[in-house]
Amino acid sequence: MKYIAMTLGPICRLTSEVRSIKALWASSYFFSYLAKNLIAPFKERKFILPIVNDFMWEGKEGIGRFPDRYLFEALPGDFECLKEQVNKVEKSITGYLAENLNVSEEEKESLGNFVRRYLKIYFFEKDYEDVTEADVKEDCYSILDLLEMQDSYTLHEPNNYLIRFFEDTNLYRSFLVKDAFDEIKRFQALDQLSEVEKSERLNQMDMMYHNYIAIINADGDRMSDTISRLLDEGRSITELSKKLLDFGNDAVIIAKEYAARIIFIGGDDILIFAPIKYGIRTVFGLLNDLGKKFDEHMESFSVRPTLSFGMTVTYKKFPMGEALKLSQEMLGKSKDKSIHPLKNTITSILQKHSGQSSVIEFEKDKKSFGIFLNLLEQYSDQDSRILTSVSHWLGNNKVILSAILNQKDEKIRCDSLKNYFNNSFNEDIHDSMREFLNSLIDYLLIIYQECMQKSPERQTDHSQREVEEKAIEALYAILRFIHFIKTKKDE
Repeated sequence: MKYIAMTLGPICRLTSEVRSIKALWASSYFFSYLAKNLIAPFKERKFILPIVNDFMWEGKEGIGRFPDRYLFEALPGDFECLKEQVNKVEKSITGYLAENLNVSEEEKESLGNFVRRYLKIYFFEKDYEDVTEADVKEDCYSILDLLEMQDSYTLHEPNNYLIRFFEDTNLYRSFLVKDAFDEIKRFQALDQLSEVEKSERLNQMDMMYHNYIAIINADGDRMSDTISRLLDEGRSITELSKKLLDFGNDAVIIAKEYAARIIFIGGDDILIFAPIKYGIRTVFGLLNDLGKKFDEHMESFSVRPTLSFGMTVTYKKFPMGEALKLSQEMLGKSKDKSIHPLKNTITSILQKHSGQSSVIEFEKDKKSFGIFLNLLEQYSDQDSRILTSVSHWLGNNKVILSAILNQKDEKIRCDSLKNYFNNSFNEDIHDSMREFLNSLIDYLLIIYQECMQKSPERQTDHSQREVEEKAIEALYAILRFIHFIKTKKDE
């Protein structure tokens, strides 16, 4: 049996160069559009990865659904057909760009050369006998990896026609937007996600977070382990692909309910733009819902994959390419096995317009994440002045808090921490915040225990201090985020 494998690029290089939200959407959707048109003649073939079905072809919500790699069973003549299709698609894209950018006849040749040089479309055909689909996939993907590593490109494109197109106002009337949306006017809402609460009258006040937007990258963990176990059990990879497609359908619904916009979804790989807060919910609630739904769809596998997230919360005029790169870096930290052996983690950075930043990091199956979600849900309406005073108090009392956490006896540690909090906040004005303070105590104790579980042996005083400081800093970070969503725009 002959197979054709194909990979597309340069996705990361292109998306890192854009400056605006609409251009980031366009650069991501462009590759989905490119892939869709390249595989169109082969949509009835048997695809090993991904599963190509109606869900991918019929969606018109502005979501890119076609990933950058394909592997399918080839019929005679398919390889030559794909060659012709690549040339056809490159010519059509050249024509569309020329029309949208009002390129002169003299410049069209330069534009065509740019498209052929800049787009990296690698594909090959190979014959396999008496091997499993998993073996075919492993061998073909290793060849694709090698082809991508040999990629060469100009470090600086003096005239990047694609970037010009993505940033141009004609984008709103272009082939790309017409392909992506039933109603073109919906596309413009992407730039207004940060203030969706106000536009829908869910919050009448001007809040600081209305000037910020969340960019979320999600990726599945342990997928190769799940596939290996499936094959050991005599099951097909398509079972996993179908479950991922079902999750994709549900993820679209979850995102819509939160007023978020999925930019791309390809199996376990997701890119989302979201408001920081929508009604009574925050973006961390969105991540929790997506993670739980993913887990539900993976229940039938003996080795269950999980979903990790990387998120940036940045000023809406922050360079989009940099924000996306930062989000990908956060995802990399979530999936770093040396830090999170089981992955299944959320890593988020709040990058303030002032330049200050703070990182929140949770392993989703740990108690600390549940306490954090509860704090956000119940205390996001806490007086910002109280949050500020608690944060200052933490900063001034790090040494004492560290000494309390250093107590070996768990009961002594817990009682001492409660007594110190209560003695520090013992005036009548603090009575209304007692429940909130108790939640902070619970969080600090839990996060300390979780940090200790990663470093069970206190080898040196230095390593012990690092654990204590990490726990206190984690408490700082969540207070900063709660304070952030409570701060008015003019404060």
